[in-house]
Parts: sequence; structure tokens; C-alpha cells
Amino acid sequence: MEETIDLKNVFKMMWEKKLIIIITTMLAILLGFIYSYRLVKPKYTAKVQIVLVQIDKNQEKKSNLGALTQSDVTINDKIIATYQKLLTNDDVLTQVIQNTQIVDITPAELKKSTTATVVSNTQILDIQVTNKNPEKAAILANELAKVFKEKIYNTYGIDNVSITLVAETPKEPSNIHHMKDILMFTIGGIVIAIFIILLINFLDNTIKSPNDIEELGLNILAEFPEIKEMKQVDGNKGGNK
Repeated sequence: MEETIDLKNVFKMMWEKKLIIIITTMLAILLGFIYSYRLVKPKYTAKVQIVLVQIDKNQEKKSNLGALTQSDVTINDKIIATYQKLLTNDDVLTQVIQNTQIVDITPAELKKSTTATVVSNTQILDIQVTNKNPEKAAILANELAKVFKEKIYNTYGIDNVSITLVAETPKEPSNIHHMKDILMFTIGGIVIAIFIILLINFLDNTIKSPNDIEELGLNILAEFPEIKEMKQVDGNKGGNK
């Protein structure tokens, strides 16, 4: 019963301070608009897809000392994990930058903006490259797949990487989600407003009802009824001197 009463009091308190909630929420929405439309710098993500294929044992192979033979290669989780690391190898990234002649990015920056993920239950690798320039994102992604394919062949003497999806120039930014940003700011504004109201109520030690006195462990000696102010009526009532 007390929980129900407390809950009612909370809702009553929120309703009485609804102006705080409205103002804070509106300010949060405004900040959300400014953040999403003005402050966030657009970035574009280009995706290229490669597949690791099983090599035919009868296929001609390159015989180097220490190189893996094609017949020894089985596409499994360990090989895929190795390929994922090779994708962001410094030598590979440096070669990509040299080939594309994109000089405003370093191998470390390219590594940070590159992700390689395995499509579940497949031998497919999704390679994504993010850049402020959509054209550069596509160029870097395609060149990365190409250099990686050459790296596998030159290092291990095998040719089991096939590029199945060429990256196209992205048209929309990948890091801007206006509705999501504004919604998050709105929720944050409501939470802040509720916190402010609870804080005000916590710091307010004035007595507003007989229950407040009882909670302090004091006894109520007398209770005065509410007296409504009455207007004197000129004329017949009370007009005699």
C-alpha cells in the first residue's frame, strides 16, 4: 500500500514540476539537432568482399622453400584468422597507400579505419574502409583487397583469394543517424529533468502536509481548516453604521 502511495506521490511531484521536464526535454532535442546536423563530421564506409576458396590439388602450385603448398591448405578458422591479421599488416597498408598515391593518410590511420569481419558460417571476408572522402574510401578498399590477394600469393605461393564484391563509392555517410541521435538526446533530457526534480524534492525540507510531521516523529497538536478569503459585499450586508 505504501509503495502505491509513494508512486502516486512521485507522479504528482512530476506533474507539479512538469515545466522543468518540458523545458529540459526541448533543450535536449535542440542540442540533438545541433549535434547531429552541425557537429558530427560525415564519414563514408566502402565495402569490398573476398572469398577464400579451396584449391584443387591438381592445380599448378608455386614451390618455395618454407611456402605452403596448395594441397596443404584447408580453409578453416585458423587460416581465416591469419588472413584477418594480414589484411591490416603494416606492409600491406603501406603498399596500398603507395599504390593509390593518397598521401593524406598514414598506415596507422588506415589500420584504424579498416575492419575485416568473417560472414558467419562462410569463408567470406567483409573488408570495410572508412574515410571522410567517399571516393577515397572506395579506392582504398578496392586496393586493399587487391594488395592482400597479391600478398597471399607472394608469401605463401597460393592463389585462394577471390574478390567477389568490388567497393562502390558510398553515397550516404555511415556515422550519421539523425533520428537515433535526437532520440538519445531526448531520453537524456528526460532523465536529467527527473533527476533535477528528485534533487529539488530531496533538498526541500518544508512541511507540506500532516504526513510530513508524522514522518519526523512529532505529534499533531491541532489542525486548522483551510480558510477561504471572503469578499465583503457592499450594500445591504454590513453597511449600517
